Amino acid sequence: MKVDFVTPAVLYMCSEQCQDSGVIINAGLGYFSRSAIMTGEGVILSDGDKVPTPEEVMENWGRITNLENPRFFNQLMEMSSVLKK
Repeated sequence: MKVDFVTPAVLYMCSEQCQDSGVIINAGLGYFSRSAIMTGEGVILSDGDKVPTPEEVMENWGRITNLENPRFFNQLMEMSSVLKK
């Protein structure tokens, strides 16, 4: 694959006209698409003081890996709302 086929997306994303940030773009052979990382509801295993144990992770593994009601965050800071619960 020639880098020339990816360069147009890189140049646009680096330009002042592009208002997006944190976007993942697939590019190759003239094909462009957006990828997204989704997150499940998850589970909070700590109040921020106590480090969770491997056993607590194991006991909650089903909830940790569940993608039944996925959410998408445009920016990393948006995920902080989950941690404030």
